[in-house]
Amino acid sequence: MPSKIRKLSKRRTIRKKNKKTKNARAKLLSKMQGGAAAAAVPIGSCFDTSDANLFQFGYPNEKYLSDKKYDSSKTMYSDHAPIIYNFANAPAPITNPYISIITWNVGMRGTKFESKDNQTGEKRVSYTHKFYMKNEESIDNYKKRLKNLVDAMAELLNNYNPQRGNNHPFLFCQELPHLDDKKPKSNELSKELRELFKKLLSENTLGLLCDNTEKHELGLIVKLGSGSQRFFVLNKTDYWNTAYSNGKLIFPHGPSDKEWMRFEIYYYEFCVNTYYYVNIHALYTKKTAIIINFLNRIVDTIQVYRTNKGMSIDNVTIYLIGDYNFNIASPEINNLIASNYQSIQLLLFANKHLKRKINSMYKLTTKNAIGYSLKNNEGGREDCNIDCILKLDLASG
Repeated sequence: MPSKIRKLSKRRTIRKKNKKTKNARAKLLSKMQGGAAAAAVPIGSCFDTSDANLFQFGYPNEKYLSDKKYDSSKTMYSDHAPIIYNFANAPAPITNPYISIITWNVGMRGTKFESKDNQTGEKRVSYTHKFYMKNEESIDNYKKRLKNLVDAMAELLNNYNPQRGNNHPFLFCQELPHLDDKKPKSNELSKELRELFKKLLSENTLGLLCDNTEKHELGLIVKLGSGSQRFFVLNKTDYWNTAYSNGKLIFPHGPSDKEWMRFEIYYYEFCVNTYYYVNIHALYTKKTAIIINFLNRIVDTIQVYRTNKGMSIDNVTIYLIGDYNFNIASPEINNLIASNYQSIQLLLFANKHLKRKINSMYKLTTKNAIGYSLKNNEGGREDCNIDCILKLDLASG
């Protein structure tokens, strides 16, 4: 199911920082952003200014965020802006010698759905898109927008200049045209749209990397004939029934079940390091712990998969990428850590049962964690960034 983005809950009061932390933070932000550090933000902020593991170097391309009234013209793209993370020019310790990441929820065709108000029981009509419109998106209009999206993908990848080494851009997308076993009657149309999408990609010398089922809405877009074709896809059949040592399944109903949201795993080996890039589209929830539980299960999946293959988790880096439907830089995350992990951030994804520790964890977001997506059918903007990245460096415990 597509995401149903709502206004995030009001942020709790952020903790005061001491003078040493403030000075170190200012110096770090100045290096990252090429200027003065971001000013302290008021209560209700999208991020905690004392969070030393937060890097605000993602920048949006707002050209492709369509917050004006829907007009079915070439100006319509997505209800999210693509967020670009230029790792080539990022400071240590988050620099990456090979990859830069663009994460983009491109927005599936907007269909109508009905629900009931939990309190009044009244029927409510809404739409799966967040554009400024209050009707279903027609097939013809979606096909036009699909072409706009592919043209935008080509522009994003072709015009990207990392200015350092061979750092290539990769476009991690959510809400692509896909087949759906739960809606067999609509799969003929879905198949047509999927084929159109691949045809448009081919015409722009782009390729789609995804697992071999194609019954999902996630994909990695790459430039064909370039060094960017070094990724491998970890097919779901390789980890679908992954279980802990006691036989308990990590994802009891399979990774595609709505209870556990959606993700897809890619990997790339560079020298002695192995990098896993996990494309994520989470369901909306106000409960921080549900998101963290989901992310932990993904990390568990990768570790158990490697263990079963006789491989170590040392020198493994995982990028959790995509639309969390939650601001991963939020004070709520730090409150969760303070309440359950003795304020030690590195314990958040550690696992004593799997003998896993985390050498480092970084939250990657936009400046001031500002949102660049829409939250309702009136084209209203999200207050905070819900399209984020978590970078984890694993090690044996």
